[in-house]
Amino acid sequence: MALDIRQALDKTRQPFRWLVLAALALFLVVGAVAAGVFVADHPRGIFRFASLLTIVGVLGSSALAALGSRVPKRTIIELDLTKPVVEKASASPLGRLGGGPKTSTIREVVEGLERAAKDKRVVGLFARVEAPATGALADELRDAIGAFRASGKFAVAYSHSFTMTSGYYVATAFDEIAVQGSGDVGVSGWLAQGFFVRGLLDKIGVRARLGQRYEYKNAVNQLTETAFTPAHREASTRLSEARFGQLVDAVASGRGMNPDAARKLLLRGPYAAADALAEGLVDRLAYYDEVVDSVKERAGKGSGLLFLHKYAKRTKRGANRGQTVAVIHAVGAVMSGKGGGFNPLTQGPAMGADTISSALRAAAKDKGVKAIVLRVDSPGGSAVASDTIWREVMNARATGKPVIASMG
Repeated sequence: MALDIRQALDKTRQPFRWLVLAALALFLVVGAVAAGVFVADHPRGIFRFASLLTIVGVLGSSALAALGSRVPKRTIIELDLTKPVVEKASASPLGRLGGGPKTSTIREVVEGLERAAKDKRVVGLFARVEAPATGALADELRDAIGAFRASGKFAVAYSHSFTMTSGYYVATAFDEIAVQGSGDVGVSGWLAQGFFVRGLLDKIGVRARLGQRYEYKNAVNQLTETAFTPAHREASTRLSEARFGQLVDAVASGRGMNPDAARKLLLRGPYAAADALAEGLVDRLAYYDEVVDSVKERAGKGSGLLFLHKYAKRTKRGANRGQTVAVIHAVGAVMSGKGGGFNPLTQGPAMGADTISSALRAAAKDKGVKAIVLRVDSPGGSAVASDTIWREVMNARATGKPVIASMG
């Protein structure tokens, strides 16, 4: 908390803060003198002295907390995208440990940027970008940044080196992109790979017996095939072409070039920083401190940076006493039982049918909940577990409450 207070004092730069601190110092001095009188003149003065110090401490802490919770004028929101933005915060205690930057959820980022876009005290956005998100999360992140820019405020992205295409894809939503001169811009085409172990299983005399519903359900192919089947290849190719098309459109619109030129640039990548500058993929080569200085200069005298999660905390709204919409996160491979675990097949999180079903039942029974949003981010999984969840969705709908599926 002490760090927050110092940052607030450094960034506010307004006479009001000195008045508050001067008044607080005067109050402490007067309190100490009065306490000395109590101790000298009264047998029980020591107790009164302790009580007075307690009151002074509480009032002082409250004053400093109020000062530290302010959002100064000409604030630049700092967005840390050096860690991936996730769909849902980790439910594991181990996942919440560590001293590094806080991992943000897509909802926290989107809501924070929406609030900052409407806040007259906020003048711009600065982000350090590495590998913030992929797939639908990257799309939502770009949309949120674009909406922030639409409010008339600037947005600057910086990276030591864009090592992944997904990082640069998000960066194209900013009006300025800077990279360290010794770095790279690692853009390229799109590749789909398959990993098949049927040959290994044949050598050790093992045969996989798995169910498959039609030829395009290809999750089991890695165990039952030695290469892409025609249907598997078609599905992977179409998905790759669609994602690459989105990347081309993002670079073309974000960097002000026609789609054909953007496509050719991407297919020739990756690029050293100087080459990326020459090709118009970035706006400048600079170190982190140089970009920070230029961002502050752009924002005007007295400006300062404030991390998005701290801004969100300082502008947090009170509890809504009106109608409530329940948001249920269905993240990971679908499995029977309770969720929150790890799925070795997909190398990602797993959602449990029992956990999701319980949440749906609770939301359906809660009279204060007027609608339910089922936020789905899943590669698929157990048909039986999916059927269990489907049943609870239908039961929830039978109560008359709208149930909306949001696909992540």
